[in-house]
Amino acid sequence: QNLRGNKMAKIEYEIDLNSAVNFAPKNDAEEIIQNVKTIINTRLGNVPLDRNFGLSWDYLGLPIGVAKDRFKIALYDALEAFEPRAEISKILFDDEEKYLTEGILKPRIFIFIEEQGV
Repeated sequence: QNLRGNKMAKIEYEIDLNSAVNFAPKNDAEEIIQNVKTIINTRLGNVPLDRNFGLSWDYLGLPIGVAKDRFKIALYDALEAFEPRAEISKILFDDEEKYLTEGILKPRIFIFIEEQGV
């Protein structure tokens, strides 16, 4: 429950990195999801007035197992700093052979968002 006595519930969402940008989110959950996608798709150091915003891509070119672990660490750090309303529930990777042999990470990210009155 929040301070007003309304019940709060954690709802799990999968982040679709291929979907279009939502410039007019209808609610807090849509806004948080959009913020998470923006963080993931912004390379650390590329925002002129906030060089600390975004996700480190230091894992690029590393062996796939190491890259997965470094991606997870970078994502946890970035969301903690820039969108603490999103709680990571799990991070999975598409391990199809075509991605592994080419060294491509295809993350599937699931987050919890606390919602009111659910």
